[in-house]
Formats: sequence, structure tokens, C-alpha cells
Amino acid sequence: MSNRVFNPGDMNYKFTVNSPYFIDKTDLIYEINKRVNIDNRYICVTRPRRFGKTITANMLSAYYSYSDEKTTIFNDKNIAKKYEKLNKTEESNNSNGEINETDKENKIEKRNKADEKTKILKYLNEFNVIQLTMNDYFSKDTIDNGIKKLKNDIIKNVKMTIKNLKYSPDEEIYDLFSEIFTITKRQIVIIIDEWDVVIRKKKDDLKSIEEYLDFLNLFLKDKNYIALVYMTGILPLKKIGFSSLYTFIELTMVDPSWMAKYIGFTDEEVQKLCKKFIKNQNENSKKQKRNDGMAIVKDSTNNNIQSFNDKDDLIHKNKFENSNEKEFNPREISYDNIKKRYNGYKLVDDENNTVSIYTPFSVINALDKKKIRNYWNKSSSFEYLSSYIHMNYDGLKDDIILLIKKGTIKINVKTYQNDMTSFKCKDDVFTLLVHLGYLCYDENNNEVSIPNNEILEEFEICTNSKDWSDLFRDFQRSKEILKVTLQYKTDKVAELVEEAHDEADKKTYNKETALKYAIKLAYYAARINYTILDEVDSGKGYADVIYIPKQTCNDSAFIVKLKYMNSSESGMNQIIERNYSSRLVHYKDNLLLVAINYDKETKNKKHTCTIRKYDKNKKI
Repeated sequence: MSNRVFNPGDMNYKFTVNSPYFIDKTDLIYEINKRVNIDNRYICVTRPRRFGKTITANMLSAYYSYSDEKTTIFNDKNIAKKYEKLNKTEESNNSNGEINETDKENKIEKRNKADEKTKILKYLNEFNVIQLTMNDYFSKDTIDNGIKKLKNDIIKNVKMTIKNLKYSPDEEIYDLFSEIFTITKRQIVIIIDEWDVVIRKKKDDLKSIEEYLDFLNLFLKDKNYIALVYMTGILPLKKIGFSSLYTFIELTMVDPSWMAKYIGFTDEEVQKLCKKFIKNQNENSKKQKRNDGMAIVKDSTNNNIQSFNDKDDLIHKNKFENSNEKEFNPREISYDNIKKRYNGYKLVDDENNTVSIYTPFSVINALDKKKIRNYWNKSSSFEYLSSYIHMNYDGLKDDIILLIKKGTIKINVKTYQNDMTSFKCKDDVFTLLVHLGYLCYDENNNEVSIPNNEILEEFEICTNSKDWSDLFRDFQRSKEILKVTLQYKTDKVAELVEEAHDEADKKTYNKETALKYAIKLAYYAARINYTILDEVDSGKGYADVIYIPKQTCNDSAFIVKLKYMNSSESGMNQIIERNYSSRLVHYKDNLLLVAINYDKETKNKKHTCTIRKYDKNKKI
């Protein structure tokens, strides 16, 4: 009878290795080994569903589980090659005779490599492993009953190996670990999958959540018989009061550090799979090395990977790979199409390199079924997306529209409370969606975006209802306002701004605050290609709103000045006289000055607009 909890060995991992779509991530073990038996030996890695959490847990269990006979499953894997390379390096160094004593840095580096090699040898099948999937105990039961089931399961499995175990279920769980250590003289590695099941499944039951966290606090106490704790789930750790969970090193979708390239499939790994399973790949595809050292494939006609666009762009149109090639089919199984559909998670590692990550489950299904389609919607997290994007915290719905239109939103991930209910602002909702895999977080710019076409389709499904139609209409109007502004069509700008002003709170319509809100609403679509600054000090006054094009945008920068009960011409004079353009010295060759006035005394709430191109030669 197999032991699935105590030293389960390599049985589960063999199923993964035997898969034709197996991707070798065993070099992760090399990184984990560095943390064994040090203060930072408590590790929690969180990532979305179907990103390989359980596979990693099974891999570590196969590697560390005690066995009289060493497993051979890793002999031809990356971790063995890593060891072999280090071993050859040391042998080569030793054969060279004396070490150059003046090169102290090389000497230290060689010692470190030797130490790392020893650790890899030492830890293979050297620990007592306890592997638990918390979903088995707590998803449908009370916390008390779940704890009892968990204890009994561990006891039953341990007694299959240790016949003289004296531990009673009435004792604390750490007493069990202490007895195992005393009897076997081997330290324990604890591997926990779905750590956050109670936080997610019982999200409104605060009492159960606290009881569960209290249990984890005792379960994972820092003891010398613990060599390593590896815990995984979707949500980051929830910590209440004084807790042993504070000892964990967390690696998440917003801060993956050295775990970044192990979160999902890298571009290089997907290319290998495509070469293996897709016949007649386009030989004309060109590869170009990116900054992160991974290859991307560029389209032979426009030298660019086509990004997803507005809803209309998702309608498949006839395209050709080149002038005399066959018709391009976005549903055809190919590396290009897989990249467009399932890539897009940009994670920053511990050396500040950006690693491009694919959704493993979707890539494997696409290759196996030979179909490019949405495989994400089979995930149980879909209900979360539908629920949370309908919460209109601080204009969250407006931002969702912007994201669907391939925009980015700046957020603060630090306010999120690591659960499913404690939201204080839209940033918390967006951060949760990052952890669920529905958004990608740009750590360098603190921005979120929709990662790829597959996830975009999920958002479109959730927003395909009447209550979203007005928001999409407003966004289209905003795009039009930006367009006619850049075309100097002042009458059209005034007309469309007046429509946007009508969307402002009627109680504040005749106030300056409502006018400013209306302008922000009117130019909301500009957030896709512009950085927006409010009330920038020019030294002589404040420009109401400044729009600075992002690096990917070649359109003009522009300054918007708002006037109330005056005239747009007076607003334009104020922009010039107070030298608002002084803060945009790098854009003076491509800068527009925009003044908009609202006069409440004018019939039909008339707005006026004046637009001029900045003349750097004109003296003020």
C-alpha cells in the first residue's frame, strides 16, 4: 500500500515526467536547496490555478522523501546536469594545481560551488517528508473536524513506516513531528498544497479563517527538526496578530524574485514544445533575442507580434504571412498563435530581468487538441472575476473598460489584505485579480494590464451585458474626443465634452469640480497612450491637466486648461502668460495647448474650446 502523506516518494511525479508535454523544471530544486536548514527555510510560493503548483509539490516530495534506495527519476534531469557541471568545474580546478592566492574572489566562488554540489548530493531522499493538500481536509468540513482528519491521516500514514509511534491525536501537532524526528533521527520537510483553501472557500466566515490560521501557526512553528517548509496556493499569506507565518519568504505574482522563471512556461520552453509537436512550422519566422535572453518570433511582414486590440479587432480578418503565402488563420496551431493567445505575464526576477511567462495548462491543451481556443474558462476562478469586476470601487468599472481596450492602470499592491473580502479600494480588487491570474503586474511601473487574448476573452464574456454598454459607449466617445483634439477640431471637442459633462453629477454640474471631472472623463481613453498629470505647478500657476505621450506613442503632448464662467480664449492666454509649457521642455516641438470653458449662463450649457500648437519661437 502506497504512502501518500509520509515520504510518498516519486510515484506522483512519475506521472508528470511520463507526459509527452513534460517540461523539466528540476533546476528549481537547486534554488530550494540553498534555503534548507537556514533561517529562510520557510517558503510560500503562490500563483494562479493551473500554473503547476501541485506538480512542483510532487517534484519536491519525490526529491526529498526518505528512501533506502535513491530514486533515479532525476538522473537525466536539469538538477543532475547542474550537479555534473559543478562537479566537472571543481575537478578541472583541482587539476590545475595551486590556486592563484591573489584572486580571492575566484577562490570564494569555487568554495561556494563546492558547497552547492554537496548540498545537492546530501539532500536527495534524505528527509522525512510530510505532504499535505489542505483541500482534502478543510474545503467541506469545519476547521475542528478538518484538523482531526489531518492528524489522523498523518498518524495512519506514519504508522505504516514507524510501527512504534506513541503520538495521540489529543496532543499538539508539533509533538508528532518531534516524535518522528526522535525515532528516525531525520529532519522533516513539510510540503503543503492549497494552503489558502479556507481563505477562498470560506471567505465570509471570519471565525473559521481565524481558527485555521491559528492552527497553521502551531503546525508550522519554527523548530530545529524542520529542515524546510514549502507551501503553495493562490493567495499570499494572511497574517493575523503574532504568527509563525511571518517567518515565511513569500514569492508571489507581484513579487516572484528568484521564482519568476518557474511560475509557468517560459518562451524558450514553449518553443521547444512547438518544435516537438507542431509540424511544418513557418520557416520564414524570424527570431530576435530580447533583453531577458529569450527568443521571440516576429511576423515576416510587419516585424512585430500583433497585440490584442479593441473588441472589433478580435473578429478574425483575412491576413497573409507574405504576398504569396496562404491565408493566415489565427485559430491554426502555431508558435505565433500560441504566443499571442497564452503569453503575457511579465515577471521580474531577483536580478531585475523580465521573464515572459505562459499559462502552462492552456499551452498543453492547445498542443494536445491542436486547437487555439480559450481553455481558461474551465477554471473555477471565473466566478471570482465576474463577481469582483462588478464592484464599482472608485470607478473600477471604468478602469476595467480601459484594460479591455489594452490600457494599463497604476495600482498600489501594498493595501491588499490577502483575502477575498477585505477590499477598501479598487487597487485591492486589482491586486486580487493579479493573484488569480486575470491581470499581469508590471513591478517596475506598478501597473496592471490584461496579459493575453485568452484572458481578454474572459473579461469580454463578463462585460457582455447591458449594464456595461453605457461604459463602452463612453469610452468610444472618449477616444473620439482625443482624436478630434489632435486634429484641432475645436467645435467637435466642445460638443463631445458637453456630452461628457452631462455624465457628471447633476448637483455639481455648475461647479468647477464637476467640470474637471467631466474633462477627465472626456479624455479617459488617453490613459492608454498617455501619462496624465494633474495640477502641475509651472511656477506661475497650475496647469489643470497635462497629457504626456508614453514611449510607444508618437502623438502630441497637450496641456488642458479649464475655465469657468469665462472664455476659452482667456484660458489660452493664461496658458501662454503663465508659461505652463515650461514643464514640457522635451515636447515643445510637438505640443498642443487646449483651453476649454464652461459658461453656465449660456443657453444649453455651452462649452467652448480653443486649440493651438505651441510655438517655441513666440516670445511671451
